[in-house]
Amino acid sequence: MGFWAEKWGITEEEWGRILAYYADLGGRLAPDKEVLTRFEELVNGRRIEAALHLLCYHYSTPPVSVVRKGMDGLLVFGVYLPAEREIILYDRAFEDPQILLFTILHEFAHHLQHTKYPFWLHDERLRRIHEEAPRRTSALTQKFAGRFATTAVGRLGYEVEWEEEEEEEEEDWFTRKRRY
Repeated sequence: MGFWAEKWGITEEEWGRILAYYADLGGRLAPDKEVLTRFEELVNGRRIEAALHLLCYHYSTPPVSVVRKGMDGLLVFGVYLPAEREIILYDRAFEDPQILLFTILHEFAHHLQHTKYPFWLHDERLRRIHEEAPRRTSALTQKFAGRFATTAVGRLGYEVEWEEEEEEEEEDWFTRKRRY
């Protein structure tokens, strides 16, 4: 019996289906080409707040703010802080326009999850996992946000290969360096 079944009554097979469902949902919710084209124009003009306002309006979510920080040496390009409804973009995200687009979309997907599609409210077992081991449920949020951003930049004509990493059983699996 695996970790999920022992602790929360979810079989490994069921957990795989849950992960696949949230990845698929992220892809289905990605914005259409018209919205994305305007979004890309705003981002390329470095009007990132306006680009995020466009997405918030499109999805009817509360506003999200954005902050740019240096933080040399980090392996991530951005972070979403749900309590503050804030996206932090690190300088390295600005080195490539495609990475910047992907990062903003990826972090906005986390905002969308927390404000409009909180998966942990729809299933008692997922709610318990989210409360007791939030690092475990971050696999769901990463699947959703990764597919959302990959689908969106694909609709703009960019090719992005989202690296789906296998989940590890160790308790601190989320502390690994993530690749976007």
